[in-house]
Amino acid sequence: MLEQQLKQRAADAPPVDPGDSLAQVVRRGRRRLLAVRAFSTLATVAAVAVAAVVLPSTLDGPPVPEVVHAPIDDGGSGDKTVDEATGSEPHAEKGDDGDVGVAPVKDVAFDVEITILHPATGTVTEAEEIAVEGVADEAAEVTVNGLPASRDGAAFRAVVPLDAGKNLVKAVASLGDDRWGYDKVVVTREVPEPDPKPKATSEPKEQPKDPEKSEPKPEPEPAPEVTFTAIQVHDKVEYDPPYSVYEGTAPAGALVKVYSDYGSAKTQAGEDGAWRVKVWFESAPYGTHTWTVTAWLYDTDHKHQFEFTGTRPEPESEVAFTANQKYGSSDAATPSDVFWGTAQPGTVVWVYSEYGEAEVTANDNGDWEVEVVFTNPPPNKPFPVKVKSLHTGEKVLFEFEWIQ
Repeated sequence: MLEQQLKQRAADAPPVDPGDSLAQVVRRGRRRLLAVRAFSTLATVAAVAVAAVVLPSTLDGPPVPEVVHAPIDDGGSGDKTVDEATGSEPHAEKGDDGDVGVAPVKDVAFDVEITILHPATGTVTEAEEIAVEGVADEAAEVTVNGLPASRDGAAFRAVVPLDAGKNLVKAVASLGDDRWGYDKVVVTREVPEPDPKPKATSEPKEQPKDPEKSEPKPEPEPAPEVTFTAIQVHDKVEYDPPYSVYEGTAPAGALVKVYSDYGSAKTQAGEDGAWRVKVWFESAPYGTHTWTVTAWLYDTDHKHQFEFTGTRPEPESEVAFTANQKYGSSDAATPSDVFWGTAQPGTVVWVYSEYGEAEVTANDNGDWEVEVVFTNPPPNKPFPVKVKSLHTGEKVLFEFEWIQ
């Protein structure tokens, strides 16, 4: 389009020199037209530079490269030229008429992606510095207010100082000298004003009150008293062997022991302070007898005593005490074993271990059988299981193994 316009103007205008050709006139006219455009561009750049000088210092940031195609001397002719298609100036060349052109200025493209994610524009803080975080092209070099930013993939981070008032925070990304990108936010730093000094006064200063004298300290609350109670559920029992149940209250987790000349047991108070235990008097003699039973709170002087009368019937005929084990091991998820044998009719047989226990009473024929479930036993490690007659006190020892 430019070529056609220049040719038309050259054709319409009379040649200055009769010896000039039409092509020479067209080139001369094109150089003059583009020289006028270059002059207009320089005037615009100068106006922008003057405006930047008067901006507040708190809004100054590191400069973003700007592309200015400055006119270049064309060998004394005074004419300047810029390529209309690319916006750059061509290499110096001699034309058909021997004229010299202009040198090119490298183009700069603002196509590098960069975005500030934190802080948001309009952020107000009292801090003297702020962390600036965002994302940018992974290959780009990033600076924030002239300070190099640390990179982690696409992410960047830099800590920049803040002046009082408004601060322009500008992040710049560059790929070489000809590809750039930038983003910016405005952050306001508010500096609290110091408290004014109190005015002098002639009035006497009030002396600070001594809290120890003006207000009495509250008396410390007394430590809660240890509450230990106990009752005997059965005070007379006719059984072989005789037994009774004891229960009460104690500090949470405290140990309680109930003991006598013919039997004892211990337990622990729960979180609510309640405790309960069953005591077999397996050593009591046959017939009816009365003895003292004591409930004691461990490591204290707190005790409760009871009178108990137990009647242990005489056996009609003696049956030998025997015990047998059915398996001896198990690979079940919840292992168990079966024990059986003989004992005096009515005799309580107790099968017990560290991981489980059970009781059974011999029937009228003197036979007994019971299954014991073991909870969380050690795998592949035999442990003892005892079988005891609470009538005679006889014991038989077995072993059980949980196979895994």
